[in-house]
Amino acid sequence: FDGRNYDFMGRCNYVLAVDCYESKWLILGQFMPCGNGVTCLEQLTVYHGVMRPLTITRGWIVGQDGEKFRLKRRVPTQIDELSVTYMGLSVTVDFPNGMQLLWDGFWSVQIRVAVGQVTCGLC
Repeated sequence: FDGRNYDFMGRCNYVLAVDCYESKWLILGQFMPCGNGVTCLEQLTVYHGVMRPLTITRGWIVGQDGEKFRLKRRVPTQIDELSVTYMGLSVTVDFPNGMQLLWDGFWSVQIRVAVGQVTCGLC
């Protein structure tokens, strides 16, 4: 990615990152006011291949089609093609192509892709 930091104020939805050429995956971020002049990342929605969207909501709540998954600390949970792990202070999502999403559940998200993979969005 480009190493830039972004500042989101107010209620908004953004395409955080998407596979530009093959459209095999897409990550959306929903931002909401959460204090005096502060905006927090409320929810991530992950689309990968033909799987149903996976949502990760503030506080490490992982769901798909209304079903919530109980994550055990440091024990990967397989949800369709993705491996989701609650690490204690964050949730990681590992993709079959080696891509990884890391979210602290409140403020910050990191999306790691293979060197040379072309992405679009706020990345």
